[in-house]
Amino acid sequence: MRTVIATSAMVLVLTGPLAAPQTPVGRLEGSVRGTLASRPITAAQVSIVRLESDTNITFSTRVDAHGRFRVDSLPVGHYLVQLNHPTLDSLDVALPTDRLVISDGRTTRSDLSLPSGAGLREIVCPGVKFDPEKAVVAGRVVDADTDLPLAGAKVVVVWTEITIDRKKRKIETEQRLGVGATNRLGEYRLCGVPTDRSLAMQIQHNGRAGATTRLSVTREEGVVVRDLSLSERFAPTIAALDSLEQLLAARAAADSAIIADAASVGSASSSADSMPLELALTGNATLSGTVRATTGRVLSGVDVRVRDAGPSTTTDGAGRFVLGGLPTGTQLLVVRKLGYALAEIPVELRPNTRREERVQLRRAVALDSVRVLATRPPLAEFEYNRRTNMFGHFMGMGEIQRSQAKKTSDLLSRLGGYVQMGRGRYVKMMAVQPGPPGTVPCRGANVVIDGTEGWDVNDVVPNQIAGIELYKDAASAPLKYAGRADCGVIVIWLRPGPRRRGWSEPKQPATLQYNGYP
Repeated sequence: MRTVIATSAMVLVLTGPLAAPQTPVGRLEGSVRGTLASRPITAAQVSIVRLESDTNITFSTRVDAHGRFRVDSLPVGHYLVQLNHPTLDSLDVALPTDRLVISDGRTTRSDLSLPSGAGLREIVCPGVKFDPEKAVVAGRVVDADTDLPLAGAKVVVVWTEITIDRKKRKIETEQRLGVGATNRLGEYRLCGVPTDRSLAMQIQHNGRAGATTRLSVTREEGVVVRDLSLSERFAPTIAALDSLEQLLAARAAADSAIIADAASVGSASSSADSMPLELALTGNATLSGTVRATTGRVLSGVDVRVRDAGPSTTTDGAGRFVLGGLPTGTQLLVVRKLGYALAEIPVELRPNTRREERVQLRRAVALDSVRVLATRPPLAEFEYNRRTNMFGHFMGMGEIQRSQAKKTSDLLSRLGGYVQMGRGRYVKMMAVQPGPPGTVPCRGANVVIDGTEGWDVNDVVPNQIAGIELYKDAASAPLKYAGRADCGVIVIWLRPGPRRRGWSEPKQPATLQYNGYP
């Protein structure tokens, strides 16, 4: 009997203690609907907090491209679920939480929604009655040199309203101005800006002004967040900006009569040739980066600069660029290359800091392979606008050749309504009649060369040009330039053959005769 007992004890020692029972767990899955301010749905994050735990254990997960999320092996119990998003965080907006129970071995579902554009604008601007076509721009302003909140700063927004008086058969434009102020935390809210319009924004503080940037808010978005910064060390003074604009306007008015007389004898000159075209601000910030096409191919020979800053450069064979000595604060990076759409990118620059920026340029006109059954005349869009737009001024190839002009700026002066400021390649064409007081100043017309915006008129010479369209203001310009024609539009169509050095056209089928313009 003793032998039997000893053997049983030995068996217990060899097998060891029994395994501890497993903690009961369940699963949570669900989906998120909606988007915010053009941010992808993948930016949303779901947070799950267990209520029974003394340590407030939190689980987090991101949603996939379809808005779905899933969390496995959650201990059973009561939980709070909340949806977070970077746009909501920027606005200090917290969505209501959802309370649920995780059961052992079971899947619990929780479907969440981001607020609609209409709902979000009411959260951000409570008590404001919104028209369906109105939206909100909100954000935070900091001192670029210290990153501290900038209280008491003014955020100015300007847009153009276009109305059609059918009785008078007249198109009228009016520039609207809105001003907001930052609180002690540097926060601002601009409630009631129009949707689907190009909005020009500028920060002003203690007599200084930041760079003018542009944005738009769709009706579906409702609210867009735009954070800004201003350096009181490197930002230009408002007085300097006003002085430059007043000087340009005065010279333009004085020179308009001279140019009108000179045009009749085949030449024109401006006494403003030696005037500065724009500011040449400097600082101690550095901006570098890479420019690629949307296909991923690196682009060399791309013009890169920061607006109103002195330095400029072009990309090397690897698509790289470096700009030093730049002013700090919110600045506008301007990247352009013939054959590609102009890119204007707001960048945040800080003192003694190098910022890296990756830029993608898209083709100005993307053409698919086309089998041509019937040909259309070249310059189809030019001819269409000349027939249908009574407000534009047009010059065809024959008139251009007869003018014998050596510079495109001299050629444009013959069309009237503009005078040239500065000299050389970077000459600007400025409307004779400046805009009303309080508006964002014009620094020259938007120059479009073969569908690419943002060029200077003397980037091409007259013998390269097949046609010119000139529109003095937003009211007369084609709708395709809406929001980018406040200072007028000059459209230049090039002749077949060699283009400006460093630019090559996209390869097209040899039989392609017509690019599909109406």
